[in-house]
Parts: sequence; C-alpha cells; structure tokens
Amino acid sequence: MSFNLIEDAGRLGQGALAVIGGAVIGAVVTGFMTNSAVRLVTTRQIPPLILRWVRLFAGFAGGLMVGYVVFSGIGGWGLGGAGGNNTGELPPAGTAAADTKSLPPAAPVGITLLGGPRVRGAAFYQLDRDQAAKSLGELGTGLPAKPGTFALRIYDDSVARDHVAVTELVAWAERLGWKVIIEEFKGQTLPPETKRP
Repeated sequence: MSFNLIEDAGRLGQGALAVIGGAVIGAVVTGFMTNSAVRLVTTRQIPPLILRWVRLFAGFAGGLMVGYVVFSGIGGWGLGGAGGNNTGELPPAGTAAADTKSLPPAAPVGITLLGGPRVRGAAFYQLDRDQAAKSLGELGTGLPAKPGTFALRIYDDSVARDHVAVTELVAWAERLGWKVIIEEFKGQTLPPETKRP
C-alpha cells in the first residue's frame, strides 16, 4: 500500500471539515427541534442553559457520527476505503483480511506495443488475451478490478520506448495503481493469432 502525503493530508482536512459540519448541523437542528417541541407542549421557551447543554451534546454526537462514517470507510469513503483496499468495495461475506494476504500475486497482464502498419489511429496496444489492437481509452475495459502488474512488451517493430504511447500508458497505469514492467525483445511482434508466452 502506498501513501501520498498530499492526498492523505487533503483527505484528513476534508474529513475534519465534515466532522465540524456534522457537529454544527447536529447542534443547530437539535437545538431548534428541542426548542420547538418544548414550545409546542408547554407554550414556554426552554431555559437557555439547558438549551446550550442540549446543543453541546447534540453537536458532539453529530460530529462523532460523521467522524465514524468518514474515517471508518463506510460506503467507500474515508482514508483507504472500506476494508482498507482502496476500492470502496466491501470484501465478500465470509472472507477475512488475512485470507487476501495469503493469496499469490496475480500474473502480470501482458500488453504488446504495436508499431508500423499494425497501428490503426491511436490503437497501439494489444492485450495478450485479445487479438484486437486497442487505444489507451479502450485498454481499461476488461481489466481486473484490483491493480496488479502490466508487462509491456516492446519488439523491434514496435514504436520506440520513448514514444508518447509508452509514456502515456505508464502514466495512466501508475495513476490507477498498476505497476509497469517494460520488457524489450528482439524480432517482430507476433501475429494476432499466435499465442504469446
């Protein structure tokens, strides 16, 4: 799990503002409702000292509830999301966090970088399990939900390693939490019907 100090500080600041807002709203709404209920029943105003204490406790309770929701990750909010998996999705019922740590890492997703006449428009990429060339926008469809590793294969007839297609793919993958391994091979890219290693 990686931490980004600026993002985490920003999320902490947002969470603190949400807690303060929950406290203020809890105090104001509860004070208004309490005062209105007392006036409805007794036609008299509640004593100011009692109203302050009611608002103080309601503000504390409102801030505490908002803080629990924001910082525990209920609903995919908070620092790390539900279950600490950064996806905002709850783990399936009956699975423990220790079970997921014992699983072997997933095999890298292989991507062959195309070049020359095999490139159509911006479709520079070919997934190992797919015969069609894809653009960067199309590449995200069908990928596993949990980020893993991309094995980017560059052949002699692929575009160069410093080509914009490579730099954009690496930046996109890192933004999504994927690790990128660049493998360079001698020879030509394999035809679409040939199975890759």
